[in-house]
Amino acid sequence: MSCNGCGCCGFCCPDEEPQQQGFCPCCTRTLVDILQAIIDQSPGEAIRIDLPGPANFIGDAVPIQIRSGFTLQIAVGQNENQSIVNICDIVALTGDPVDDVDLSSIPGQENCECCEEALTEVMEEIASDPTRSFNMNTQGQNAMMFSSGKNPTEVFDGVVRYTSGNMGQKAIVSLCQVSSIDLIKPQL
Repeated sequence: MSCNGCGCCGFCCPDEEPQQQGFCPCCTRTLVDILQAIIDQSPGEAIRIDLPGPANFIGDAVPIQIRSGFTLQIAVGQNENQSIVNICDIVALTGDPVDDVDLSSIPGQENCECCEEALTEVMEEIASDPTRSFNMNTQGQNAMMFSSGKNPTEVFDGVVRYTSGNMGQKAIVSLCQVSSIDLIKPQL
């Protein structure tokens, strides 16, 4: 494996990665497909986008379009201020469109052969028991830094949508941004 100029880490890019894709075979591709489904199925509806570090989160974000394959154009707030979000940095998505979006047509993607593939396999094992609960620790701030989950509803390559906390709200989380999964009950 080596970097072929797609902009990701050298250990993450397969040599056969097509140049026209423009980004790694990781959670970004799946997130692009999920965000496009939200744009198509819930036009004009706001979501919350959790980001790492001091960026924190963007609330009341209306996804407008995917730009250049790996950025998301959004309108924020009542003034509909335009912002561009780097999809590689998205930790999590929440909100009614996340709860309601039909993801049955999301295609399988190639995982990075590093932590993402391993975490996808762990989440599939967690999802195999509908009674399981867990805590997910991410690189996000506030609510998504530490999130209690139960009954993951869907596991994709590098991304999971699960029921978060006691409110029954669903969250879509990038496994590239997960630091640890703990308090898994019943144990794996």
